[in-house]
Amino acid sequence: MGSVRRVLVAVLALFVLAAPAAAGGGRSERPPTRAELQRAANRAAARFAAAQAVFERLDTRIGKLDRKIAAIQAGIVPLRASVTRRTTAIYRGTRTIDVLVPEAVANDPVDSARATRFVALANRADHQVIQSLNESVSELRSQQRILADSKSAQQASLDQLLAERRGVEAKLAEMAEAERLAKAERANAARRAVRPRRARVLGAAAGPQRPGAGAEPQRPGAGAEPQRPGAGAAVAGPSTIPVAANFICPIDGPLAFTDSWGDPRSGGRRHKGVDLMSPRGSNNVAVTSGDIERQHSGAGGLSLYLYGDDGTVYYYAHLNDVMGPDRRVAQGEVIGHTGSTGNARGGSPHTHFEIHPGGGAAVNPYPTVKAVC
Repeated sequence: MGSVRRVLVAVLALFVLAAPAAAGGGRSERPPTRAELQRAANRAAARFAAAQAVFERLDTRIGKLDRKIAAIQAGIVPLRASVTRRTTAIYRGTRTIDVLVPEAVANDPVDSARATRFVALANRADHQVIQSLNESVSELRSQQRILADSKSAQQASLDQLLAERRGVEAKLAEMAEAERLAKAERANAARRAVRPRRARVLGAAAGPQRPGAGAEPQRPGAGAEPQRPGAGAAVAGPSTIPVAANFICPIDGPLAFTDSWGDPRSGGRRHKGVDLMSPRGSNNVAVTSGDIERQHSGAGGLSLYLYGDDGTVYYYAHLNDVMGPDRRVAQGEVIGHTGSTGNARGGSPHTHFEIHPGGGAAVNPYPTVKAVC
């Protein structure tokens, strides 16, 4: 029951911490900045990761208890059978020592003493079997009580986990709305800036012009919206993709994440990546130029490897889809979208992201991702 109390206390603490923010909701305040929204989303992701770790630890504990109880129950079966046979034999017999000692032997004091000793040893063995049975039954009941408490704590932990998940998704939705409004404001500002220039051009066209006048000089490359590498419908060929030595954020859009390296996972595993929580369908981009290879597994679901030109292998898992075939990609090119496939099915959409320097063992990607996302 201690685990249940700890989980309930944690849930209560979250409500207490959230209360001041809710109380101040009526005041007119400036909109939060993108950095403030990101910090709030990451704090929500940290609470989610903590709740997930509690849930996974309880899940592992319940699995061990289930196996222990099964072993105890298997050991009880032969003990019950042995006690039943002995009890039946005593119930059917009319005498105890005569059952084991023939009359001829009973008349011989020496043989009779030996037979009595044999019966005593047999009774002692029966007593040991009964004692072992009682101890096993007592242990079984104790473990079943622990299992019931653990399942109760796990349910409370699951409720908290779902609440934290909703909190993260709400923060991500808030970030997405803020980005949409910021994008609309930038577009409006660009249109407002174009109107005076058009007026000047029209005014110049109406008056006398110098030879060759009529258009403002443009800088090289003007006339098209700038695009990040890899944007557009066409897939760049290998000869057109530069080798990128730097690293960019794997998600192009709102995201929340925390340092969950080493956190417990089902089956006694440990987390070997960072979970980048983002709305389903968010763009996953190549963090560097290189070659991508699509994969599919029960745990990772739809996933891919990016063999970077920087010598590092990057792994994206639980994707909703992968863009295009295995190929060479440019840094920033969209290669997939956030989902919840594999063992993340039914959970919050996120991309499990790993970094393998030189193609070797995974290292904690959190510091690298934190520096650019």
